[in-house]
Amino acid sequence: MTDRQRQRHQRRLRERARQEVQPTRGQTRRWIAFHEAGHVVAAYRDGIGVNGVTLRAHDQFIAHVDFDRQPDLHVEPGMSVEDIGREAIRAHNLMVVSLAGVHAGYRAAGRPLPPLDERLQRRETTALDDWPDHDKGLRVAQAFGTSLGAAEGDAAELIATAVGWAAITAVAEALLARGALTRADIDTILAPLAAELAHVGA
Repeated sequence: MTDRQRQRHQRRLRERARQEVQPTRGQTRRWIAFHEAGHVVAAYRDGIGVNGVTLRAHDQFIAHVDFDRQPDLHVEPGMSVEDIGREAIRAHNLMVVSLAGVHAGYRAAGRPLPPLDERLQRRETTALDDWPDHDKGLRVAQAFGTSLGAAEGDAAELIATAVGWAAITAVAEALLARGALTRADIDTILAPLAAELAHVGA
């Protein structure tokens, strides 16, 4: 894309934003709850621990998912093929968790999700920067046969399935009702769906 094309693209995006109807405070809160629920359900499915999730109202809504601390992703000389493969899978899963939030938020809003490259140009949040070793994770995953595009596809599949959306909706509705969910709350909500979720994307 040339500089001139990029400028035209940015003007179109700004014009589209001006034309969009501004959401109500209640709609915004709901979309954020579904966004966070997307992260939670993807993490739960892939065995990444979640200590809790909060949604608080101040001047703006503040939402946060508290993930278990993840070991640094790494590849070292002498590592076995199996260990390298496990690191690549772990990097891929972290990217899926990151991307699932924006997919869920857009679906809840009833808005079409822009293509990944457009979202990255707009720096639209995917929560990818929440991971301290995000760049390393991308390098590891891409080096061993996966990519951000593959993670985007897996996140989209999770949100598109009936069980995935039912799980996200259950977490989001509980978060909207309570304002915060603990690990025990999340386990109680998702345990009945765990077996079906494990087969999504398997």
